[in-house]
Amino acid sequence: MTDKNGSAVNNPVERNGNFYRLLIEHSTDLITLLGEHGQVLYSSPSIHAHLGYGGAPGREVPGHVRDLVHSADWPAVEQQVQQTPPDGRSDLLPYRVRHLNGHWQWLEGTVVNLLHHPDVGAYLLAVRDVTEAVRIQAELRARTQERADLLESITDAFYVLDRDWRFVYVNAQAQHLLGKSADELIGQVKWDVFPESTNNLVGTQYREAVRSGLPQKFEVYYEPLELWAEAHLYPSARGLSVTFQDIGARKAAERAEQQRSRILELTLQGTPLEQLLHEVAVLVEQQRPGVLCSVLLRQGDRLFTAAAPSLPDTYSRAIDGLQIGAGQGACGTAAFTRQAVVAHDINDDPRCAPYLGILQLHGLRSCVSLPVLDEQGHVLGTLALYERSVASGATGHLDTLFHARDLAALAIKHHQLTAQLRHQAHHDALTGLPNRTLFTERLADALGQSERARSSTALLFVDLDDFKGVNDTVGHHIGDQVLQAVAGRLQACARRGDVVARVGGDEFTLVLPFAEEAHATAVAQRILNELARPFEVQGRSFHLGASIGISVSPHGGHDGDTLHRHADLAMYRAKDQKSGIAVFEAAMNQQAQLRLQLATDLRLALEAPHTQLELHYQPQVRLEDGQVVGAEALVRWRHPHLGLVPPGQFIPVAESTGLIVPLGIWVLNEACRQAADWAAHGHSGLRVAVNVSALQFARPDFVDTVSATLHATGLPADQLEVELTESAVMQDVHGAVERMERLRALGVSVAVDDFGTGYSSLSYLQRLPLNVLKIDRAFVQGLEVNTTSRSVVQAILGLAQHLNLNCVAEGVETPEEREALRAIGCRYAQGFHFARPLPAPALLELLSRTGHLL
Repeated sequence: MTDKNGSAVNNPVERNGNFYRLLIEHSTDLITLLGEHGQVLYSSPSIHAHLGYGGAPGREVPGHVRDLVHSADWPAVEQQVQQTPPDGRSDLLPYRVRHLNGHWQWLEGTVVNLLHHPDVGAYLLAVRDVTEAVRIQAELRARTQERADLLESITDAFYVLDRDWRFVYVNAQAQHLLGKSADELIGQVKWDVFPESTNNLVGTQYREAVRSGLPQKFEVYYEPLELWAEAHLYPSARGLSVTFQDIGARKAAERAEQQRSRILELTLQGTPLEQLLHEVAVLVEQQRPGVLCSVLLRQGDRLFTAAAPSLPDTYSRAIDGLQIGAGQGACGTAAFTRQAVVAHDINDDPRCAPYLGILQLHGLRSCVSLPVLDEQGHVLGTLALYERSVASGATGHLDTLFHARDLAALAIKHHQLTAQLRHQAHHDALTGLPNRTLFTERLADALGQSERARSSTALLFVDLDDFKGVNDTVGHHIGDQVLQAVAGRLQACARRGDVVARVGGDEFTLVLPFAEEAHATAVAQRILNELARPFEVQGRSFHLGASIGISVSPHGGHDGDTLHRHADLAMYRAKDQKSGIAVFEAAMNQQAQLRLQLATDLRLALEAPHTQLELHYQPQVRLEDGQVVGAEALVRWRHPHLGLVPPGQFIPVAESTGLIVPLGIWVLNEACRQAADWAAHGHSGLRVAVNVSALQFARPDFVDTVSATLHATGLPADQLEVELTESAVMQDVHGAVERMERLRALGVSVAVDDFGTGYSSLSYLQRLPLNVLKIDRAFVQGLEVNTTSRSVVQAILGLAQHLNLNCVAEGVETPEEREALRAIGCRYAQGFHFARPLPAPALLELLSRTGHLL
């Protein structure tokens, strides 16, 4: 090895071999000796191994250190080495060196200047690998910056308090809502900055969160800031994190909706008209702070004050008896022309000239007036809104006035105005909702806004379950009315700014901008609750279900097509699982595999059914004396690993895979065998009811299978009852009637399950050869207090009696329901009030002991 002049350089390690060898062998660092100009005089074996030269015969560590160090780092390394004083040491900041394979590794350590040492004459570098530490530090810096960016970008206000209640972080939204900058807040005690919050609900909730260590959520009105806020508190060992948002608009909307509902309720209760119109005027003033509202009623060709809660009495008396006509003030002109009149500046509006003096006397400067009309266009009165300043944007109040005018018209004539909607190219002609085209545009807009705000957009895909049957049974005319009602309920579940669209015959979508998964799920549940209420159309009652798929950006997709496709996928998952709601997730493929595994396990279970499958029996009771007259067979699956699998989980799998057919055959055989066994123990009058799926019932050999089972088990046909769902019957009415007649010819009883919830029962009931109607539990719950349910059940009982059919009420859970059923003439019932489904031995013991359940 030579120096820069080519002269031979003696290796210091060779000159002092034993000393340096011992030093190097016992050091955990990577050791290098450099000449005055950076030439590598010596590199330890650990250097060779670490940089990949140890296992590369014939490959030597480069002769100059700059050939190892990254070019961007070399100037700093060279400077640090050369600036190290004689016999002194310096720290080497992290720098990169090249591995033999081309990769870069980070090193740091120290350099000692031993150039003047007689036994060394070199720089001594002792370094260590810090590649992983550098990577971790970089990730931590990136994550810290990401968190900071996120906290600054979220739409919610956010701040952090330490354990001494001092502000340590405040994001931009919090500064905006609190009216103070971060400089004014950081380091300050919260109770000093906002003393009014010390002993009110805010202070109580904050202290409770810290005391309990549990998150808190509350709503509060903070008067000093005139702010309605919803706050979430998250305590930790370091202090308290607080998020809150301005809910003033929501509170105002809630108050307005409550007021509208109250007005409608008062109208139905027959409240005096003047009081109703006073409520309408108050509603307008609450929605538009700073304005004054009046409602005038028409009597002949004049208008008289009916309500003016905030206008001076002297003004109201002065305009009482206002003449209807052109130029007779804003209200007189509006009533005359039947058009809205907008006076931006009363002083310059000739229509207000006759009343300018009285208007100026009371400081009124602008006015908007609408005529209140009935359905024929006759003028009932006017509704006006005044301001004390020039209102160049006065037309902005028209929406508020239109709503108030509608309420006023309803109160005056006890009916709502009906207005024909204008349907344009971007709206559905039937419901008035945005159609697919407008929905696509609005979804793209929402995604763009959410992305810019670093927030998310949720998409709900709502598909009505089996709605085709409504149209097929009662016709499209009634089906269209049901769809209109559905659209109204969906809109009632949406926020201002959300988009409700109809994208298919029975498919709807909701776009929820700036919404997380939790909010989307809550909206979906509200939709299901709304749709669960019966739809009353032309004297018919319809019960609809829905399957809702949810997809939330960005996880569910960055663009509209992807988000829509994933919401559609989630909807089908909800429909398959009959869960009502499903949220898209990448693991859905895995869930599909799990569903496949469940189907495989069920198939194996059916090969030896007695090892995993069993039947429980729920008694059916004669209400007159409590005598058990029958039992419904219900299948249970005890999985060897999963335990008791709910029927709601494995029955859909069985139906979708066709396993419902062999499962149904096993249930039929087992139930008939058990009923025959009960008969052998002296209970020959007990009838067993077996549920039959639509797929099993549609098989051509179904009746032959029933006949063969009865013959094989020895059970008399009159002790078997076959329960069918309405959907099983309505898929092929002609074929269903033929099979039902053959079953009755055998002596088997035929029942329709959950009667009253379907859409076509009454239409085809007279054609169906039935023996029993089973009244759905939805009409039984709370029967003693629910007059609507009582009327429905009475109607079903009357219809059954007319058709010579028996009725069994399902889901009876209380003595009051039992007595209410008995009082209106229902003879048979079943439910938890009498007994839960029992294993066969337990039911036999009950029958042997008493045979009665009252």
